Amino acid sequence: QAADPDMSAFLERGGKLLLWHGWDDTGPSPFMTIDYFERMRQVTARKVKSLDDGARLFIAPGVYHCRRGPGPDQIDFLGTIDAWVENDTAPESILATRTDGSLSRPVCRYPALPRYKRKGNPAEAASFSCR
Repeated sequence: QAADPDMSAFLERGGKLLLWHGWDDTGPSPFMTIDYFERMRQVTARKVKSLDDGARLFIAPGVYHCRRGPGPDQIDFLGTIDAWVENDTAPESILATRTDGSLSRPVCRYPALPRYKRKGNPAEAASFSCR
């Protein structure tokens, strides 16, 4: 429900913004989050040194609203943002797993999506790349 796409003041102070949404969310549409991110890029990018240094969007395949769904919904966003802030390691992908360990996938930095490499176990993240 974010309305103001101008994140320049936050990012200029060194803030890190990690947005995410489940692709299978039946509540607010993931396309609304993508639209907000695109508007933020248009408005904020021309006001800051580098938008990529401080803002990333991740869309989790098969995930409902915050959790559950057919996809892997256990994602360490806190560890990811900690590494980004403490070590200046901006995330390109984040590992997602199912609670029972039966499935893992990379959650890719938007606009990339996880694509099966056509080899390896399709239930394992290592069999996918972000493209």
